[in-house]
Amino acid sequence: MHTYIHTYIHTYIHTYIHTYIHTYIHTYIHTYVRTYVRTYVRTYVRTYVHTYIRTYVHTCVRAYVHTCVRAYVPACLPACLPTCLPAYLLPARPPERTPERPAHPPTHLPTYLHSAFILTLARYISDS
Repeated sequence: MHTYIHTYIHTYIHTYIHTYIHTYIHTYIHTYVRTYVRTYVRTYVRTYVHTYIRTYVHTCVRAYVHTCVRAYVPACLPACLPTCLPAYLLPARPPERTPERPAHPPTHLPTYLHSAFILTLARYISDS
């Protein structure tokens, strides 16, 4: 009788523990981890990375580039343009200044630099 009860207890309870509890742990907790945690990682972390970092790059870096380009281009371009641009984009010589045609203020680019390149660059900076 002792052997029978011991075998019964050992077999039944061990089987119960092994089957149901192991199945519960394997199925439900594994499914939970796989489904909910994975979904959480996929949804929230991905959304965070996509939204926050993309917004940061889009807003801050773009604003930085716009600010620097807008500050750098008008200040540097008149000095470096004649050496940087190919000859076909620049006229042979600047137009003469006459009383009817006064010099531009220093904040503006000189008239002879208003080539197709400058107009395209200005459109690009103002559109973006």
